[in-house]
Amino acid sequence: MFFVDLEPAKKNKDIFSLTSLLHTKIKVEEPHTRKDIMQCHNCQEYGHSKKYCALSPRCVRYGKNHPSSACTKSNETPANCALCNENHPANYKGCKTYKELQNHRNFSTNRNNGNKTNNVSSKFNNCESSQRPTQTTNTTSVPSYAQATSDQ
Repeated sequence: MFFVDLEPAKKNKDIFSLTSLLHTKIKVEEPHTRKDIMQCHNCQEYGHSKKYCALSPRCVRYGKNHPSSACTKSNETPANCALCNENHPANYKGCKTYKELQNHRNFSTNRNNGNKTNNVSSKFNNCESSQRPTQTTNTTSVPSYAQATSDQ
């Protein structure tokens, strides 16, 4: 299977009529869209992935500030959602936070006349302020290459 990304131009629609390429039978399809909302496996929040997460890790099962892989609690301990604090793991599709996000996403999709949006509203972001990444500014200014060589 191959993925080819083409600009949305009128002439590029002809690719969908292809049935063979180099004596090989092919089928060209539009990209499949995700039906569920992406969930981070690091902080358990929705709308981003672990690869791009700058928040502190939270256990998917108990919502504590440690990675799920480092959890020491037994499986008999009742789960506690990291998102809504109810008795289920954070990846449970019946979670009220997940359902609110899904309803919000479906409402946005219907309102935009079928244009799907993957934007997750920030009002649903349940991270505590201590978990948000802090911005640091560099107080020492480093001269640019042009500034450093202008005196010579």
